[in-house]
Parts: sequence; structure tokens; C-alpha cells
Amino acid sequence: RSSDLVGPTVLSRAQRENFSEVQRFIFNNTTQDDTVFFAANEPIMYMLVSRNNPTKYDYPYIAGTIEKRLEILSDLESNPPKYILYNTSAWDVDGVSNMQRMPEVWKYIKKQYKLKKLLGSVLVYQKKIQ
Repeated sequence: RSSDLVGPTVLSRAQRENFSEVQRFIFNNTTQDDTVFFAANEPIMYMLVSRNNPTKYDYPYIAGTIEKRLEILSDLESNPPKYILYNTSAWDVDGVSNMQRMPEVWKYIKKQYKLKKLLGSVLVYQKKIQ
């Protein structure tokens, strides 16, 4: 549960600070039972924050078909994560952001979640109270 999870991995100072800031936020605002969804292509973040993904897509880029996007949407609806995080500086594999790649998912996020915080380049969305 510490920033030691980054361990001996070679990171730039900015990456280390960004990872640590996200870790602190998740550790301080969730429990082990809470899920989070990283909507950018950052599967390592689940390990670094020790939280589960409510979908089977740790790497959303592979959800390129409408069927897979609807599966993500269904998983988010049936097991809403406490937070959805989107790193605006994460690598867009083919130059297409996951906001563009998954319009159905982002429509749901915009409707059901509100922007709570900005952690460096990471947008943190929290479920709206209904």
C-alpha cells in the first residue's frame, strides 16, 4: 500500500510523481472492495493501486468492436466503479483516444459521473449521487 509498488522500475520524475499522486488518492478514498476503472491504456495502474477493474478490459484499446464496448458499458452499469480515471497524457496506441474509440462508454461516464478532481494529467470522475 505504499509508493514502493513502483519499486525498481525506471521512471521519469514526472511519471513517479503522477503514479504516486494517483496511488495516494485511491488509497485515501477507496477500500479494497471498491473498484476503479482506468479508461486510458494503462493496465499497470490496477496493480499500482491494488484495486480491481469492474470490467475484463484492463487495456480498453482492445475493445474496438461495438460488442466489446457494450460489454464494458454493461460491466460499468452492473458494477459501478467508485472512480473512473482518465490520463489525458497516456499513450493513444493508434492516435485515437479512448474517448473517441468508446463513444458509448463516454456517454455513460458523462451522464453518470462528474469530474471530481484533476491529479496532474489524470481526470478523476466520481459517480453522481442520484
